[in-house]
Amino acid sequence: MKNKILLFLTLICTLVLTIYPANQLYHQFKTKENVAEIQEKIEKKQTPSKEEVAKKVEQIKSNSGNQGLDNTQKTDGGSFDIGEAEGKVNPYTGDVFSKNQTKDFEPSTYSGAVGYVYIPKINVLELLFLGASQEHLYRGVAQMSATSLPLSGKGHQTVIAGHRGGYTSPQFLYVDQLVAGDHIYIDYLGEKAVYTVFRTDVIRNYGQNSTLTDIPDLDMLTLYTCHPYPQNYDRLLVRSLRDEKAKYITPQVTVGNTAYADAIDSESVSDKTETVTSSNDLFEDVDRANKELDGNNDLNIPEQGSVEMQDRTFAEKASSIFTGITNKHQKMLLVIWTVIGALASLKVLILLIKEFRKA
Repeated sequence: MKNKILLFLTLICTLVLTIYPANQLYHQFKTKENVAEIQEKIEKKQTPSKEEVAKKVEQIKSNSGNQGLDNTQKTDGGSFDIGEAEGKVNPYTGDVFSKNQTKDFEPSTYSGAVGYVYIPKINVLELLFLGASQEHLYRGVAQMSATSLPLSGKGHQTVIAGHRGGYTSPQFLYVDQLVAGDHIYIDYLGEKAVYTVFRTDVIRNYGQNSTLTDIPDLDMLTLYTCHPYPQNYDRLLVRSLRDEKAKYITPQVTVGNTAYADAIDSESVSDKTETVTSSNDLFEDVDRANKELDGNNDLNIPEQGSVEMQDRTFAEKASSIFTGITNKHQKMLLVIWTVIGALASLKVLILLIKEFRKA
């Protein structure tokens, strides 16, 4: 009897350990399918346009009596989220990854996916949503409502949040491997853009941080996630600027018999080589952005030499080593993990059946 119980518990454990990598692999396949479906809907005009979304946001702010507020300004010590219901505006006084976040902490003006974020260097292809609610962050990555809408142009900063490793997908687990010159590709309701990474920052006072607001004359995209993995007590910001000269790469996805890809597959492209096409204007924008950010007091970290700083430095190095190794072989590792788990489960199941037959 003891053997049966032990084998049964072992079977449950092996199945649980197998489900995680299998689910990750399935999500990668499903995301490609979902991206293709979104592209098809956009072509058939079954999604709202950029103008319609922006107009709805303005209507909500106007109806709430805050005509003078844009979606990055602060009042009473907090910024504003755009609510789903007419006239509903929520104060942005916390963090989208907080365990205390309520279901409606980051409500959205549109519940469906509005595009995708593609980062070939770290094998990221995630659906893009408006409003970083718990549901949206489970399904993909999301624009934080207190920041500008995606692809709003110069003078706007869009902040896109993603988990540092989720149950269904790695999401932004490997963004610490991005360096200056790497590219981020975004498709928002049919409009495509390339952003070039120029710096990363680690912030602590992430409940209210002025470095997430707009910077005049700059078109910025910032990736926002927990740091270091897996402690997650700080926030990592990967900052990028729109690069008009860089070539757009569309992920190879299909729905039915229709292929959606207007460029070559990312696996045959070295993302690094494209940085030489960046214009002098981009380098000037980088200088201006760095000067603006370097003078910001919200980019505070523990003092050098402090015990807290030493602990954080060790955690960051350990996190960087882990993500650096696993990022290069993430799909292969998931496949190996799934196969080993499945074989182990099968072996235990066979032993369990033999035990029952003995009885």
